[in-house]
Amino acid sequence: MRQRIRTNLVNQSVREVNEAIYRPQVTHILHKCYGIAWICQPYVKYDYRLIAFTSVIRALLFDFGGTLDQPGRHWLDRFHGHYRSVGLDLTRTELDSAYSFATESGYRAGSSMYQLGMAGLLEFVLEKQFEYLLQAGPSPVSSKLSAESARRQLASAIANKFVSETVLGLEQSRQVLTELAKRYRLGVVSNFYGNLETVLTESGIRPLIEVVVDSVRVGHFKPDPEIYRCAIDAFGLKPTEIAMVGDSLDKDCVPCAGLGMRTVLLAPGARTTQERSREPDHIIESLDQLKRLAI
Repeated sequence: MRQRIRTNLVNQSVREVNEAIYRPQVTHILHKCYGIAWICQPYVKYDYRLIAFTSVIRALLFDFGGTLDQPGRHWLDRFHGHYRSVGLDLTRTELDSAYSFATESGYRAGSSMYQLGMAGLLEFVLEKQFEYLLQAGPSPVSSKLSAESARRQLASAIANKFVSETVLGLEQSRQVLTELAKRYRLGVVSNFYGNLETVLTESGIRPLIEVVVDSVRVGHFKPDPEIYRCAIDAFGLKPTEIAMVGDSLDKDCVPCAGLGMRTVLLAPGARTTQERSREPDHIIESLDQLKRLAI
């Protein structure tokens, strides 16, 4: 049996509450409601900071890329692995320039992007990446991309791998979000191409999501806090009633903490950050842990 300790948070200072409930073996809060905090021994391995919350979290806001689609895996790293799997051997740094060129091209493309699903988006992005690599990529790679038929074949192979793992990852996330939607209002905020809502609909996640904030649609890009203010306004909640879940400390957690939101860093294999002042409120290895974590 897990030992449970209850304390009334009403009319007590945070310091008094923390002193009242602190035990060395207690590392995180599992459930809270109506001013009552229930404290239990952990059943995940992290030592979370013990915080007495004065506001109940009512909404969870998620990043998309690296969080919902393939948790903990940045798109650049995924592309790099798939490029190498089809014989396009270049460094991550060499691919980064092509990746950035394609991303910026997508941001500027306007309404032509809005109805693209994941497969259509990958077709566009890879076309632009190849365009850059043909002009400025390492010569062994550019030579393999010189023939149009070769480009089509390679793009198709990379896109199929990328889309397949994305579909799998989004389905796993959909199952987690279905459970979380019973307790929280949900939202997604992402630096995207204007088609975030289309991609969420395609994946079956959209019915679970109340607020969708796409950077191209609102004209603000992470880490600008304004993109998060758009989500706060759409929820109609106080920042302290919303928690941000993302895989980037600098783009997700830091700007949201500055607005007063709770923060959850998705970082498989990571335990903490180098700067104490920049630590998120929680660090998780998988989205599934959110079902057992009171934020």
